Amino acid sequence: MRQTASIQVLLVSDARDESLREGVGQLRAAGATVEIVADVYAAMARLAKGDRFTAVLVDVRTLDRHESGFLQLAPRYFDDVALEIPWLDGTTRAVVRLGQPDLKTTEIAALAESIRARTSRIESYEPPAEPPAEPAAEASPPTALSTNGAAETHPDEPSLHEAVRMRMTETAAEAPVRRRPPTRMPPAAQIPPAENRNLTSEEVEALFDASDLEDGNGGQPK
Repeated sequence: MRQTASIQVLLVSDARDESLREGVGQLRAAGATVEIVADVYAAMARLAKGDRFTAVLVDVRTLDRHESGFLQLAPRYFDDVALEIPWLDGTTRAVVRLGQPDLKTTEIAALAESIRARTSRIESYEPPAEPPAEPAAEASPPTALSTNGAAETHPDEPSLHEAVRMRMTETAAEAPVRRRPPTRMPPAAQIPPAENRNLTSEEVEALFDASDLEDGNGGQPK
């Protein structure tokens, strides 16, 4: 789709001479939309309101010395304004009268050619085509998990239930569990109290006599 925006030009002049009319005709023929305001005060109001123009043309033939300050103020407050002074019949005398003979002027024909080139670029511009949207990927059906072997995803693979059972069997074979029998403690009643564990002298002698009998000495010393 081509853009249809045109070149917007604001002309500041209250003159009605043939030179100005011819200039406006050339600009419009080049593709510009030209609006005309009578003085610099109206032009400043348009800019302050937020109106934007491709170029602002100031006919200095209709300015006095005070109004010529617009040529410096407009670019200072509106840095995106392209200010041009078109050369018309009597423009040279006007810049001398204003005390600014060094003001740069531009031929209407050159302005019209610049506008024509910009209009041609706008009309021939075509935005890049958007790439075609890729088709949405089809969602794959959820994979069914089998825990009892009734519904398997792949017939050549074991079910989840069987795989778990096999894994448990392998683990048991690799590391057999050794069970340790529980330690049996004698009942508390059979453990003599600490105070009764000291033997009397008669008990000690009886133990030695029993030891001699077990050794086969008949109770005689070796």
